[in-house]
Amino acid sequence: MALLTGAISLVLLPLVWVKSEGCRALGFSAFYAFFFALLIVNSLCFELYKFHINGVIIDMLLAGQVIELSVHAWIQASVIFVLLFVCQYILVKWSSRPKRLMSMRLGRKYVVATCCAVLASNTIHVWASANVYQPITGFSKYLPLFKPATANTLLRQYELIDEAALAQQKSMSLVKGQFNYPLHRLEADSVTAPNIVVIVLDSWRYDAFTKSATPNIWAFAKHGLTFEQHFSTGNSTRTGITGLFYSLTGTYWQDIYNNRAAPLWMDRMRELNYQFGIFSSAQLIRPEFNETVFSNINGLQTHTEGDDVLARDRQITKNWLSWYDNKTPAQPSFSFLFYDAIHGYAVPDGYQAGFQPMHGPINHMLLHNNYERQPVYNRYLTSTHFVDSLVASVLAKINRENTLVIITSDHGEELNDNKLNYWGHNSNFSTPQVKVPFIVVGPKVEKWRHWKTSRATTSHLDVAPTIMKTYLGVKNEVQDFALGMSLTEPVQEREWLLLSSYNKYAIVNRQQIIEVSTLGTYEVLDHSNRPTEQAPNYKHVQHALEQSRHFQ
Repeated sequence: MALLTGAISLVLLPLVWVKSEGCRALGFSAFYAFFFALLIVNSLCFELYKFHINGVIIDMLLAGQVIELSVHAWIQASVIFVLLFVCQYILVKWSSRPKRLMSMRLGRKYVVATCCAVLASNTIHVWASANVYQPITGFSKYLPLFKPATANTLLRQYELIDEAALAQQKSMSLVKGQFNYPLHRLEADSVTAPNIVVIVLDSWRYDAFTKSATPNIWAFAKHGLTFEQHFSTGNSTRTGITGLFYSLTGTYWQDIYNNRAAPLWMDRMRELNYQFGIFSSAQLIRPEFNETVFSNINGLQTHTEGDDVLARDRQITKNWLSWYDNKTPAQPSFSFLFYDAIHGYAVPDGYQAGFQPMHGPINHMLLHNNYERQPVYNRYLTSTHFVDSLVASVLAKINRENTLVIITSDHGEELNDNKLNYWGHNSNFSTPQVKVPFIVVGPKVEKWRHWKTSRATTSHLDVAPTIMKTYLGVKNEVQDFALGMSLTEPVQEREWLLLSSYNKYAIVNRQQIIEVSTLGTYEVLDHSNRPTEQAPNYKHVQHALEQSRHFQ
């Protein structure tokens, strides 16, 4: 922390030569108040998501609609900044009296203490890195911009290194190659293609699909199938949507983005002359779905008008209804609706759904491990009920005889389920953050039934291959273009799932969660996200890594 503060302070060196003491004091105070406020915000970010402020977070803030701060949060942040500024100003004025400061002879003591701390911490980390001692190497993630020393090359000369452990760690890191997707050119038969509607409710938990929380979707689902053991491909929007449309894990996102690759079933629908209607309450530029998933959609609307998420959710419903009434009936259509109100637990003023007591607007800065959960959950369910009321008008329009309808979520939402102070998503891979509802209604739905009755685990990876093989006439083997399975083909039991977030991935099986950083350092957790002494199932890790390189 001393080195971080010292490095940041280099920016202020020119202020030393400013003659006006008042200007110097104001400059120093404003700068350090902002710096320490940023550290506080970073700590809150890490507490929620378990990673520091990075380019992804900044992009989402600048994009708007993805991360929206309430008025209370802005007021709280302003008060914190003012208090920091006052404290810094007092400190600057005190330290500008040389005699009093010099008499304490703090300079040398501070430098010696800092040098000893830096030397000790880096020496310890050099040993830990050489021996893959993860209680120490894994600690680095908690400190912002912390890059401790390693000396593996030097220690290898003296045989002071654990080669086997290092090889194991390296094998778990994601190695990138040339993107080769699909493996072979797709071949397809001519088909009579159905209409397809995909409805995604952002942050919809698996246990929030109930008769009381989602009465309209619940009633509609009676006409089709509901899969109770369905998982997203990650705990964030980007990774969940990637799995849903590409049948690829989130570890492929950079390949997809670098190649501006569109989903293969979207390309196949274009060949079949589908009409497209994309309606998203959240903007489509962060993540860059306008350049990936929907890159081939002419006239794509990346933003929806509306003062807030409630207005935008209402607006996409109106836009879809208008589009549906004006599309060409004789031509097949694909439409996608992405509702966003649940993401922020948004509820219209005065809206009641019977879930009481209900919390007011949520300020995540105030949540903690002993915070009363039920009122927050009730607000979440009320928001879900509101979105369900909008989806009802969409479902009422659909002709189930010629329209395949899929209703699901991009990821789940944790509400401190495991009493570890996790609120939200994109922070771990426990069930609340990755298990989601999955409903399918429409033609040929009976062909899916054997998967449902088997209660086998299904995944977002299975959506694209099922649609392509069953409805769009694709003849290739699934492995040519997807990592999932066709749910109209024989049941195959899954032993593990490869899930990912913005900065790590996890292999989840029935016994454990193996959470792995991009460098290959890992942590073994139980399903309540607590550390366990179990050894990782390396067979599952090997198969997961093979999956992550299948199209490279």
